[in-house]
Amino acid sequence: MRGTSSLPATISQPASRASELGQDFADANYIYTHGDSAIAYSYASTGAFFNLLTAAVAGNAFPDIVFDSHTLQANARYQASKTLSYILLYRFDYEHLDDFHYNGLAPVISTTPIWVSYRKNFTAQTVGFSVQYTF
Repeated sequence: MRGTSSLPATISQPASRASELGQDFADANYIYTHGDSAIAYSYASTGAFFNLLTAAVAGNAFPDIVFDSHTLQANARYQASKTLSYILLYRFDYEHLDDFHYNGLAPVISTTPIWVSYRKNFTAQTVGFSVQYTF
């Protein structure tokens, strides 16, 4: 049985500009995560399946569960005065999950509330703005 493998990757690129008021700042980060889990099983004999399945049909593993996640985040700060600055944030998230528990079963039981509400893939974007005042 294989365990989960994860390949995180992070790329970061800060940039700043000095002015007579202080530091203007921009920053961007990208994170990628990948996981691949294999699930194997064994059984004493095909009698565990009431002899309804042959060993070849019963198999010895489920399909891999694969997870991918991408995150991009960017920040920018503008120093308007010695005590006032503006901060802008943008974040993008994308997640993909390929899981045998859900693949192929949703059409069969798509009216069950837990299956209707579960989303295995999503995209989300966030935009934020804040004002920082120091004294």
